[in-house]
Amino acid sequence: MHADPLFLDLRIALGNAEPIRTIIVDHLRAQADRDPSLAHPQQMQLDAGLAQMIQSIYTAAENLLLKIAASIDGGTPARDETWHAALLARMAHDYPGRRPAVLSAQSLEVLHKLRGFRHVTRNTYAHELNRERLIHNAELAVQLLPLLSTDIDALERYMASASATDPPSGGR
Repeated sequence: MHADPLFLDLRIALGNAEPIRTIIVDHLRAQADRDPSLAHPQQMQLDAGLAQMIQSIYTAAENLLLKIAASIDGGTPARDETWHAALLARMAHDYPGRRPAVLSAQSLEVLHKLRGFRHVTRNTYAHELNRERLIHNAELAVQLLPLLSTDIDALERYMASASATDPPSGGR
């Protein structure tokens, strides 16, 4: 495959996020076998930890997209109050002359949901977390890294084929 350092960096970042994904999977399995007698403060701590792991997965994904925007698009969205949504929108569309859409429709949907969850959890006390919504978003977070890996594979294939068909620079 293409030996572009950007894609090496993206794969390293995905690999760094994988242990967080594993913790979320383990937490979801534990929830299925959860002891109903678990004291409320203990459950609240577990829920707060899970919410933090979900936020970490989303942040890792956003950082991947920022690397793509900076490296391929030539810059990132302006850091105003809408930049998170603007980044997702940009990555879901072709950038003519540079790249195809980076995100599949499924990846975009998951990212939008996790972005909303992150906003809520950043502005909510741990005891106010909705457990059903927490578990649903944990399941989405587990799906996200494989989706992004597929998206990045497709982008890398496109970039490799585009560079193979570009005329060499220089003397004509």
